[in-house]
Amino acid sequence: LLVTVPIRSIYTLYIEEPLNVCEEFEMQNSVNLEPLGVNDVAELLQHQYAIISGGKSKEGCPIITFPDNNNFQMISDVDYQRLMMYLTSVPSLQDADLGFHLIIDRRTDRWNSVKTVLLKISVYFPGLIHVVYVLRPASFLQKALSEVSNKLFKDEFKFRMIVLSTAEELHKYISLKQLTPDLG
Repeated sequence: LLVTVPIRSIYTLYIEEPLNVCEEFEMQNSVNLEPLGVNDVAELLQHQYAIISGGKSKEGCPIITFPDNNNFQMISDVDYQRLMMYLTSVPSLQDADLGFHLIIDRRTDRWNSVKTVLLKISVYFPGLIHVVYVLRPASFLQKALSEVSNKLFKDEFKFRMIVLSTAEELHKYISLKQLTPDLG
């Protein structure tokens, strides 16, 4: 069974107003993608840049987790797009139509990594995003940076974002049974 997932259209129109950061990034890094099978993304799945474990939110939305592996900066834009096309095709169309809950775990990383993930999600994520949960970096300096940067950067995105300090805070939004072990 092969499932086709529609992707967002890429901006190719003449634009009279200045572009925001996401639109500019999208225009520079767009590619055309075909439906993919697991063999097409097997190597990307092994690196665990992002995973779909079968967990669902309280609303029944599928959950995609971006684990805190400190390797996300290594994935190219094209490979990221391929991986997201595959991961968003795994749930049933009925579940995917509800929208996805995304969890970005960056507790041991830097705030800059959070921004990188958010930008790629904003530009290339091929499905409906219900909400993005960000587990922010835990170090004192990174926490301070995240508080300031979050206020400035949050308006750039067209999805709801909830910034959390601990996995325990995440449990208020998503049942522990629906999360991967590293978030439990």
